[in-house]
Amino acid sequence: MHDFEFSLRDCFEMGFHLDMASSEHGALASFPYWDFAERQIPQMGPWDLVGSHEEPFNDCDQCWQLLIWRSGPHVNVMQGDSLCCVQFPTYFRVAADRWTSEWEKLRRRIR
Repeated sequence: MHDFEFSLRDCFEMGFHLDMASSEHGALASFPYWDFAERQIPQMGPWDLVGSHEEPFNDCDQCWQLLIWRSGPHVNVMQGDSLCCVQFPTYFRVAADRWTSEWEKLRRRIR
């Protein structure tokens, strides 16, 4: 995904939530239950939300699940619309260097 970017969505009394998007493809994935993400992101590095192929980063809540892992030069993201998904309607991958540079851009915007 050549135009991948992170963004923050204002959820008012719940602070900001982290989204992943592409100008070509629109909204890709998000963290809909991560309230006040803007408070934690400045202390996090680009790999804090990324696991391995064997043990991906796994976040889930209510009717949503997100898996993120690095495989070679790419970061893979899968998002499903149920808890403990067996099917993930959303899948995309991003060059690892793009993931890192976009994370750093996000952190600079928050500071």
